[in-house]
Amino acid sequence: MSRFDFFPATANWQFDTADTLRKINDENAKALACIERAKSRYPTKNKFDRLLMDALTTSGNVAGHLPMSNMHVRRIAQHALVQATHEGFETIHANAFVRTFLFTACWDAGFTTTAAPELQWSRMKRHIQRLLRRLGLHGICAPEFDTMAKKLPGEADRRIVMQVHGIVWTADPDFRPIVAEAELRATGLYPNMLGIKPIDFTSRARSQNRWPGWEREQPNDDQTPASISHLAYYMLKAKHYALNLVPPRSGQDRGRLRPDSGHFTQLDAIRMLEVWSWFSAYDAVFAVGDGAWFASRQRQLIRDACNPTQDRGIWIDKEEAARFWDRHWKNVNRGNRISCVIT
Repeated sequence: MSRFDFFPATANWQFDTADTLRKINDENAKALACIERAKSRYPTKNKFDRLLMDALTTSGNVAGHLPMSNMHVRRIAQHALVQATHEGFETIHANAFVRTFLFTACWDAGFTTTAAPELQWSRMKRHIQRLLRRLGLHGICAPEFDTMAKKLPGEADRRIVMQVHGIVWTADPDFRPIVAEAELRATGLYPNMLGIKPIDFTSRARSQNRWPGWEREQPNDDQTPASISHLAYYMLKAKHYALNLVPPRSGQDRGRLRPDSGHFTQLDAIRMLEVWSWFSAYDAVFAVGDGAWFASRQRQLIRDACNPTQDRGIWIDKEEAARFWDRHWKNVNRGNRISCVIT
């Protein structure tokens, strides 16, 4: 048995999360296929770098800095977050007035180029924590990184888009998500060059209306154990596609981003691996308010999975990983790309 197959399975856990865990496996398999093609197309130059590339991407036996670029590590983090949200569902909903939303933040501060990415993640993280606290919300959040399928008009390179997704909740009956979105947009602090909503709060009912054909059981109710587990998967989903900007439909004033696997190149796959290698399984998720319990529980599950072999795995040093990507981009030497900087 792999050391990554570690989660205790209860009857409710298996029943409530079966679809979510299948989705994780399916999406991870597609992402892994993209990674393997990219590694084959752009191989490393020596044995040391080959071992390090495997450790950062596909090796099932790693230690030290546990990078989210490694698909085995990502699966640990995904399963741990799904289990933590499932375990804490009753805690969230002990108050009958609680309402839960999928939160998404995406504005120009998180946009950069594919050729020379610079992302101020720490700054955006702090901003979002302050924002959610001011709104009286609790939650857990995580970053998401995407490449745009096409260049924006007048630009030389395609864009990388940094978003943040979260599960947020409140028992405040006066919280109005649509009003909050409008007020935040009106501040002018959240410009979005793509013309999509910079701040979004989606309930189950709103999601059903937004996605006709994807019916949800009892959509006017709040989240269920199964639906909140699915949101946890969505926060940490593996990417194997780029994003296309879709113009607004009739009656809408905002465009949307839609998956486009045909424009997700092998260079895109390498770039996404590099970006995610900056994040460990322990710090990819951050908390606001009462979400601290869920983030802590996720980290505990990750430690339980990884500690038994910490002394036997391929040791990954974050700074050495950054030096590796610098060497690898010089080796690839396509389009004058340089390694990314994340602060």
